[in-house]
Amino acid sequence: MHLSIEFLHFSNGSGAPDGWRDVKRLDWLSVVECLRGRYIYSCNGSPAVTINPGEAFIAPAGALQDILHRTDKDGIFECRYVFIDAVCDGSRRLDELYSFPSKLPDGLSEAMHNCLLRLNELPESSYCLRMSQAYLILDILLRCGTRKPDCPAIDTALHYIRSNYALPITVADLCRHLAVSEATLFRLFRRHLHCTPVSCINSVRISMAARLLLNGCSVEAAAEQCGFNNSAYFYRVFRSSTGITPGQYRRNSSAI
Repeated sequence: MHLSIEFLHFSNGSGAPDGWRDVKRLDWLSVVECLRGRYIYSCNGSPAVTINPGEAFIAPAGALQDILHRTDKDGIFECRYVFIDAVCDGSRRLDELYSFPSKLPDGLSEAMHNCLLRLNELPESSYCLRMSQAYLILDILLRCGTRKPDCPAIDTALHYIRSNYALPITVADLCRHLAVSEATLFRLFRRHLHCTPVSCINSVRISMAARLLLNGCSVEAAAEQCGFNNSAYFYRVFRSSTGITPGQYRRNSSAI
C-alpha cells in the first residue's frame, strides 16, 4: 500500500472555557492530544470517552464530533492537534479504508505525543521534516486501525471524483462512469463511506479549497478552482463542513 499526504495542518489550542461543547464535522482525519484539562468525546453518536492529559482522540474525515471541554483545577485547557488528508494507492483516503478507535490506545500515546511535540518544534519551512513526522503519525494510526472490506466500485468512484472535482460532476455522471443505477450508487456510498455521493463530492472539493486557502488563494478563486460555480453555495458547504466561513479559515490560517 502506497500512502501519500495531500494535506497537513498542525496547531496548538488553548483558552476553551470550562463546559464548552463543540459539535462539528471536518473534512480531514484529525488527531487531537489533550495537554491540560480533559475532553469528553463522542464520535458519530458512539458512547463518550474521557480524554485526559497525555491521551488523544481520533476523528475520521466527515465524522460528527461531539466534544465537551473541561479545564483543569487552574481553569486552563490546552491541546495539540493535527489534520491529515492521506490517500492510499492514489484513490481512497486512509479513513475510508480503515476504521479507528475513538481513543488512541494507551500503548501508542507516548509515540503520538512525541510526533506531535516534534511537529510543534519544527518551523513551517522545514517541509521534509514535518512530512516525515506526519508519516510517523500515519504509521501509529495504522497500528491501531482495522481494515474495512474492499469495494472496487467505490475505489473507481473516488478516483473519478478526485480527478474531476473541478468540473460540474453530477450523480448521473457517476452512475454512467460506474454503469450502475442511482439506487445502487447511493447504497454503495452509504454502506462503505456512510455518506451520499453529493456529500462525498463536496467533501473532496472543500478539502482542496481549504488547501488553496491555506496557501493564500482568494476565496473566490478557491471556489472556482474546486468546482463551485455558486459562491453562496460554496460558503454554505464550507461553513457546514468546517464550522467557519472560507474567509475566516483563510485569515486564521495566515495567522498561524
